[in-house]
Amino acid sequence: MTGNGNGHDTARASRRTLLEAKNLKKDFGGVVAVDNFSFSVKEGEIVAIIGPNGAGKTTVFNLITGVHSLTSGEIFLHGEKINGLKPYQIAEKGISRTFQNLQIFGNMTVVENVMVGRHPRSKAGIISAALSLGSARSEEKQILEVSTKLLEDVGLASRATDLASSLPFGSLRLVEIARAVAVEPKLLLLDEPAAGLAGQETADLAQLIYRIRDGGTSILLVEHDMELVMGVADWVYVLDYGRMIAEGTRSEIQSDAKVIAAYLGDEAD
Repeated sequence: MTGNGNGHDTARASRRTLLEAKNLKKDFGGVVAVDNFSFSVKEGEIVAIIGPNGAGKTTVFNLITGVHSLTSGEIFLHGEKINGLKPYQIAEKGISRTFQNLQIFGNMTVVENVMVGRHPRSKAGIISAALSLGSARSEEKQILEVSTKLLEDVGLASRATDLASSLPFGSLRLVEIARAVAVEPKLLLLDEPAAGLAGQETADLAQLIYRIRDGGTSILLVEHDMELVMGVADWVYVLDYGRMIAEGTRSEIQSDAKVIAAYLGDEAD
């Protein structure tokens, strides 16, 4: 399924392409995890990839970020080929991510966790930092200020100096998102951000996603919470065993009988 001619395809086509993936394929010892999957994310969009457990969604994230190498296919960011680069090089190009399983430093404070995400933007050299030279101290202060502001944005400023290990699960999700935003990405990949969240927490997450997008960061979302997906996504891709079986606006996906039967009612990952 593609767009139904209601103007959404035309509006989407008029936007500049940020990320373009062409014919992605990844197999692991003969098991095909992603099979000939092509998709794009436009500037200013929130795009979702949905599908049941084993559909290949997180593998797609790992291919984009260089964690896994492609078996075949190509990935472009603003027209520049990025597959084959190291993960840190892809991050420097402007892609950051969160993880399905939280990646938090429990023995660091909340604000220190966010500062870790900001440091790739630092300009002071290692020697300056080691010697505590003025330029390094000034930049560290700026990193702290930006990180604190990000915690304000996610409602956690009051917990900034607490150990991350003392926060509840839902709050840690927000810390991880704040850390990913700290690098000022062009594209933010959110891997199951609503997993483990309660109803109001998910509603708050939706508003946070909108604020991040409105701040100039496009978003690619992998998620099983269909209420969240259908509430925020501009465009949705549906995967089944690594192959795309549908794409369209959230209203188009909601009205597709085979998607409703096979995926929207499936809460397991």
